[in-house]
Amino acid sequence: MKWTPANSAVRDHDRLGLDLLLFQRVQRKDGLWRFVHVVWCVGYEEQDRPDKAGGLRRAIVFSLLPVAAMQAPFATNKEGWTKSELKFRACGGDLDLSRPVEERIRALYERSAAVQLYALSRAGGTCEACGQPSPFAAASGGPFLEVHQLDRLADTGPGRVDRVAAVCPNCHMRCHYSSDSTPFNSALRARVAALESPA
Repeated sequence: MKWTPANSAVRDHDRLGLDLLLFQRVQRKDGLWRFVHVVWCVGYEEQDRPDKAGGLRRAIVFSLLPVAAMQAPFATNKEGWTKSELKFRACGGDLDLSRPVEERIRALYERSAAVQLYALSRAGGTCEACGQPSPFAAASGGPFLEVHQLDRLADTGPGRVDRVAAVCPNCHMRCHYSSDSTPFNSALRARVAALESPA
């Protein structure tokens, strides 16, 4: 197997900011497929696999993880990392594709939590959409805000610091379900881009 634009897009989806969708064939005759998960590519390896004629060919085998499994809705900064330490971890500074898959998965979980914690730290208790203070205190005692993924199908997966916003529950629902969700998300995306652009 060779690297093509299609399989390169699987490998590079994180860097490209693409959702990676997994479908399962349910009926061969009519070519029917069923959506299964939004997934994250945590690595790949080349293996010898049989082809249709029974001979061996070199195949690229991707390791995929459902992003729903990575949700950490109430991540807490138990280590007391600073905002800059959170940003380093959130940006995947320690993800190494040469490490074993299990280690990469663990690093991805840690990155997911770091992205959420960084967004909450950046917001400082104020909704990044409406600019109002968080509406109530979380069980941890800090301000309650939710982390919204600006470019993904759902609020799952590790995300990126320039593609997440810490928002109040009302604005979060507006991002997903309001009649003006598209322009509202566009304005929020621009606001976050300005916050994350180098000074």
